[in-house]
Amino acid sequence: MKGERVIIALILLFGVVAAYRLAAVPYHCNIVERRLEEATRRALREPVGEAAISARHNASEVARAIESCPAVANFYMIAAANFRILRRYEEAEKMYLTALEMERRPEIYFQLATTQADLGKLEPAIENFSRACRFVPSLIDQVPHHLRDLVYERSQPAAGSAGSRG
Repeated sequence: MKGERVIIALILLFGVVAAYRLAAVPYHCNIVERRLEEATRRALREPVGEAAISARHNASEVARAIESCPAVANFYMIAAANFRILRRYEEAEKMYLTALEMERRPEIYFQLATTQADLGKLEPAIENFSRACRFVPSLIDQVPHHLRDLVYERSQPAAGSAGSRG
């Protein structure tokens, strides 16, 4: 009888831990993610000095969020966006690369390419702009003008064989 109670207690304990990890933690991560996305959007609209203060605060908060929820690609994108506001492009690039390891989405490729272009890494920037444009062709209009033709050529199905955009 005592052994059965122990087993039942262990099963209940396992159920509580599983419910916490499968429901409560992801729910909390979702709430934090939405809050940090909005805080980052606000920072992007603020004047430069205020934006830097907000971005430093956001970067600190998202670092804590990544510790709690390391498998959420959007946290790495949020961190990268705040690093870009702070002109910490190398750190932003690392965050975008980490996000890409989790999810291959056009906006991640595009933001990574924008960051790489800011760093003067034109060849990887062109390649990542091209990847983004293969997913969403209309993104070509947002590619920096001086790279647009190269990106357009590489984003076509038969890369290199299509003529330049006209």
